[in-house]
Amino acid sequence: MQVSTVANGGGIKPVQGGSCRSCGRGDFVEILDLGNLPIAHRFLSKPDEKEELFPLALHFCRDCGLTQILNAIDPEILYRDYNHNFSSWKPEPHLTSEIDMIFSHGTPRAALEVGCNDGKFMAELMKVGVSSGVGIEPNPIPAGIAQGRGLTVYQEMLSPRLCDGIVESHGQFDLVVARQVLEHLLDVEAFFKCVDRVLSPDGMLFIDVPDFEPGFRQGDCSVIWEEHVSYFTRSVLDNLLCRYEFTSVASENFNFSGGCLSLLARRSSVKEKVGATSESTQDLSELAGTFSGRIANYQNALEGALSRARKNGISVVLYGTGCRANMLVNGLSLGHLIDYSVDDQKERQGMFLPGSRLPIHSSEKLQAEEGQVLCLLAVNNENEQKVSSKCAEMLGDRVTCISLHAPKDICQELKKIENIILAA
Repeated sequence: MQVSTVANGGGIKPVQGGSCRSCGRGDFVEILDLGNLPIAHRFLSKPDEKEELFPLALHFCRDCGLTQILNAIDPEILYRDYNHNFSSWKPEPHLTSEIDMIFSHGTPRAALEVGCNDGKFMAELMKVGVSSGVGIEPNPIPAGIAQGRGLTVYQEMLSPRLCDGIVESHGQFDLVVARQVLEHLLDVEAFFKCVDRVLSPDGMLFIDVPDFEPGFRQGDCSVIWEEHVSYFTRSVLDNLLCRYEFTSVASENFNFSGGCLSLLARRSSVKEKVGATSESTQDLSELAGTFSGRIANYQNALEGALSRARKNGISVVLYGTGCRANMLVNGLSLGHLIDYSVDDQKERQGMFLPGSRLPIHSSEKLQAEEGQVLCLLAVNNENEQKVSSKCAEMLGDRVTCISLHAPKDICQELKKIENIILAA
């Protein structure tokens, strides 16, 4: 089943209406239209199951450089039946470095984490000096795990009313944490108003967000996800903080989940207007103008390579069925060129991918392959070596693994396909 193709293959389209989540202005251009896609996290229990499709387009603010989804899916629809925990299984090799960053600039005693998930980060903070840890997590499954770790967790959406109640019960906090949260928020201004309520005057704000820049430069549509309504680079995040009177005191990029930008900030007495005068914003504007075209070029090259591989008797398997995998397969209409998918999460095995409806098997399915196998790695870069080694143990030199995700050079990876075709 082909769901969509890159719709506006080479340019940008002016947009009327709406206001930017970062700067509040409205000078937008549409830089990518992926058509109608299914929700990436909504797996199917049977191949003929009906599913909802929603338009997905990206817009670029020429005033501040923030790329964003203007017509976001209603959260009541997007998070309907969203009662599971995605990330407790996911290794976080950068977690210790993030905590070191915080404690190198102060010793917080009371911390509040917005979107605390299963409480893992807060539990680690409390091991090294935080004595009072409070979390906000509306999803009952990870919230229950966090409570099992002994944390106080409020199972509600962030709001001024909730924040006032938390401060009344716990006082203000030396540290407010928001990891992998800001990119999901429809109302960024409301988030900072809540931070202002709960953070002590000399407190620290720690944010980490997916780093959009590597995928933006690569022309990688797998960095797009309907849940992520805003796409941050370092310069864009700095500008946003300035608008709300914060200034960065430390930052670092980590190779986690396609790229992670972590930043520690304190309040500043200077409020700056966010504008498009910086050299970095101009660079982002140039990238925006060619983003769709670079995705279309990659799509054509990948489609051609996979088609030639299959004609030469090579099995094509997708390893990993996370949201980035589904966005890539559906956004580039690759489902008809892939034989099946495998995933090590037992909860997903036996289900079908949204859109493409590819069956999901355990990795043991690979052992039944008798010929050459092309394994498309749709796992995060930090896990690729582990998966590649596992495939080699099962198939030896009959398997070739290629990366589909930035920050790897995804175009360079395609040369590996041509090599196995020549050898077939």
